[in-house]
Amino acid sequence: MSEELDWGPSRPPAASWAGGLLLVLGLGQLVLLGTAALLDQDAFLGERAESIVTASVGALFALQVLAAIAVLRLWRWWRGIAMVLCVLGLAVQVANLAGPPDRPIVVGVNAALALAYVLVLVLLSRSRDAFA
Repeated sequence: MSEELDWGPSRPPAASWAGGLLLVLGLGQLVLLGTAALLDQDAFLGERAESIVTASVGALFALQVLAAIAVLRLWRWWRGIAMVLCVLGLAVQVANLAGPPDRPIVVGVNAALALAYVLVLVLLSRSRDAFA
């Protein structure tokens, strides 16, 4: 058994971490958004405007999951798309922080999510050579 297995192109650690972290961010926030919408339907799905915002944010998180899978697969154009989706995710977190003062735990979670998006952006910028 001296044959070596070909596992495909090697993925640099920065691309692996960026894809994995973006996948966890997208899936986690998608699950939390769905759970919150089920628990408090009036706040998230009460009027048309709330439904549109909830669906838009849900679509952003779903696209982040797709982009994370594409980054893990090293698909060529998806690095830039993932970076744009990270900027949009960061904008959502900044919008959450810009509102009226909230509980410290909510502020901490939003700040941690914002820092995670910044980390993904840094990791994606370092993995430029892998997507050439």
